[in-house]
Parts: sequence; structure tokens; C-alpha cells
Amino acid sequence: MPGKPKVLIADDEPGNRELLLTMCEGMGLDAVTVVDGREAVERLEMESFDLVVTDLHMPYRNGDEVARATRRLRPHAKVLVLSASWTEEERARASEIPCDAFMSKPFEVPEVLDTVRRFLKLES
Repeated sequence: MPGKPKVLIADDEPGNRELLLTMCEGMGLDAVTVVDGREAVERLEMESFDLVVTDLHMPYRNGDEVARATRRLRPHAKVLVLSASWTEEERARASEIPCDAFMSKPFEVPEVLDTVRRFLKLES
């Protein structure tokens, strides 16, 4: 990865976007935030990212659709899906979502940091 690794953060909750952005910037990453799945896919069509962090439940396009678009448009990118609610149906479908990891919200900051470091092969 030449230069800073690039992260796309897609979440319709402003507090989550800001927290994830602050975490990524604190790690020296180049991070971009978007407010919904449609905007996430538009950004993926225009630019390359090393990691996509997406909420599962968002307007216009959900995290499953963002993960699928990432695999199609940027197959090298890692995908982390976050969700505040996991229904029984979603738990059953989770294995079908093309992502590298799932995390429940509220998430533990150290767990997210460790996952990002591992995905981007960064030193602690």
C-alpha cells in the first residue's frame, strides 16, 4: 500500500461516523465518511479504498449492498460490517454477506482498532 491506507466509513449515525473517523485519523489513515449506502457505492465507483467500514442498516442501500459493491468494484479492499441490531434472520443471512468481519454496536474501540490494524497490516 503506497502512501496512507484509505478507509471509507459509511454510517447514517453522525456520532458513529465521527468516532470512526477520529479513530482512523488517530492511526494516521486517510479516512472519508459518507451518510448512506448509495453515497458509499458512488465513492467506491470513483476511488479506491483499502478498507470499507459500513453500517448494516442505512438508507437507500444497506451494508450488505455496500459489501457486495466493494467486492465487485474494489476486490482487494477489506470490509467490516457494523450493526446495532441483529435479528434472527440477519444472523442466519450474515454468512452470505461478503465481508471480512462483523461487529455489534455499540462496539468496543480497542476491538475496532485491532481489527483495522490487522486488516491493513499496521503495527500496534
